[in-house]
Parts: sequence; structure tokens; C-alpha cells
Amino acid sequence: MEKIKRNKARVNIAKMDNTNVTGDVVTGGYIFSLDKDPNAWLSQYLNPANSSIRSHFSYVYPKPEDIVQEQANSIKSYVHSFENALGQGIFADTIHGYKKFADVISFQDYFLSMK
Repeated sequence: MEKIKRNKARVNIAKMDNTNVTGDVVTGGYIFSLDKDPNAWLSQYLNPANSSIRSHFSYVYPKPEDIVQEQANSIKSYVHSFENALGQGIFADTIHGYKKFADVISFQDYFLSMK
């Protein structure tokens, strides 16, 4: 399986450095994965497929050793907001639902490719 990489031909997102900690620059340019990395942060929701575990989110870009606290807080907050949109019954809401957080086509493609 290929590793996720940030570059114009792969995942074209903003380059981050440890000075991107305020305003709009702190919100963009991240890659994370669902993984069992020991340094991962846990979902606030139980996994629907196995209600005794929570999903683990791992930093891919910036690397875990390069991400600063403000960036970690930003991405965790975004993921929690996305999970809330899915988990609180507002997922179909066109303003506050999952469409606010995810590109619908790529989101669907990802889950269809997992089968």
C-alpha cells in the first residue's frame, strides 16, 4: 500500500511549519490517518463496528515530532466537530452536516474503496 504524501502530484495541501499557529494558517495543511499508532489521539465516539473501542487518529503530516500544540489542537478540534456532525443526527444538514467538513465525492470514494 502506498504511503500518503504531501506534494502537488499526491495530496496537494499547504506546506506547514511550526510557525503556522494562528489564524487561517493553523487550519490547513494536515494529513492524518485512522491507525493504531501509540501516539494517536482517540475519537470521542465509540467505533460503530466494535462498541468497545475508539478510533485512533495519527498524524502523518506534519510528522508527529514536528507538529506543535496549536496545530494539534486545531486538527483535533476539526475532527471532533466533524464527528459531532456525524454523530448527533445533523449529518444531512447542508450547513452544519458532514458536507461542511468533507469533500463528498472523495469521502464516498474512500469508503467504497475499503470494501
